[in-house]
Amino acid sequence: MCHYPGSENHMLLPLRPLTNVMLLSALASGPAFAQRPAVAADSTKTATVRRLMELTKTAEAIVRGMEAAVPAQRRAYPDVPDEVWDAFLARARQKLPQILDSLVPVYATRFSQAELNELIKFFSSPVGHHLSDAQPEILRESLEIGGRWGEIIGREIRDSLARSGGPSAEFALQSQMKSDLRNLITAEEAFFADSVKYTTTIGVGGVDYLPSPDNKILELRLTKDGWVATMGNAKTKTICAIFVGSTPLAPAVEEGRPACQQGPAQ
Repeated sequence: MCHYPGSENHMLLPLRPLTNVMLLSALASGPAFAQRPAVAADSTKTATVRRLMELTKTAEAIVRGMEAAVPAQRRAYPDVPDEVWDAFLARARQKLPQILDSLVPVYATRFSQAELNELIKFFSSPVGHHLSDAQPEILRESLEIGGRWGEIIGREIRDSLARSGGPSAEFALQSQMKSDLRNLITAEEAFFADSVKYTTTIGVGGVDYLPSPDNKILELRLTKDGWVATMGNAKTKTICAIFVGSTPLAPAVEEGRPACQQGPAQ
C-alpha cells in the first residue's frame, strides 16, 4: 500500500458517494420511496416499522450494500489508503442503530398502520422470508453489475467523444490518459506488495499493465522514494504526468493525482 504525505487532504472525497449508497441500500430492502418529508410516528407504528425492518433484514442490506460499493470506490480513488475504507465500514457498522432510527419515519410517513401490518404478514410468510434472505445478495450483485455497466458505458462515451474532434475530444483524451495513469499506480502498488520495490518494467517481470489504445507511456523512472511517469496519445499534443513519492513531475503538483498540459507533438 502506498502511504504518502498529502493523501489526508483528499481521502474523504469518496465518503459522500458511499454514504449515499449506504442509505440507498437501506431503502432498497423495502418498497421504493418517493422524496417526502418524514413525520414522527407513534409508539405502535414505530414498533411495527422496527419489526418490518427486522423481517426485511434492513441492517444486513445496509452492510452488504456498503461492502459491495467499497471495491469500486477503491478502484476509483486508488490514492486513498486501505485503512480509510476499513475505518469507514467499521464506523458505519457502529452507526447502524442510529441509521435504523432515522429510517423509522421514512416508513411511517409512507405507510398506514394497516399497510404496515400487511407487510409484516407478507414478510412473515415463507415467500417473504425467502425474499428477505435473497435481497442482500440481489443488492450486492446488482451493484456489481451496475458498476461494470457504468464502466462500459463511461468508456464508450469517452471513446465516442475522443473520435468526435474539438474540445470534447481533447477532454476525453485527457480523461483517458489520467485514468490510465491512475491504473499505473494500482499496477505499481501490486508489484511493490510482492517485491517491496517499484519497477520501470512493464509486462513480463514487471507490472501487469496495458494502457488504452493510442495511449503511450513516454517516461517511467524511479525516484528515491517512488516513481514518476508521463503519458501521451497519438491524437493530441497534450502530455499527462503523475508521481508517487516526494519528487514532483510537472504538470503534476499533487502526489498520486495526474495533471495534463500541452506538449510537443508525439
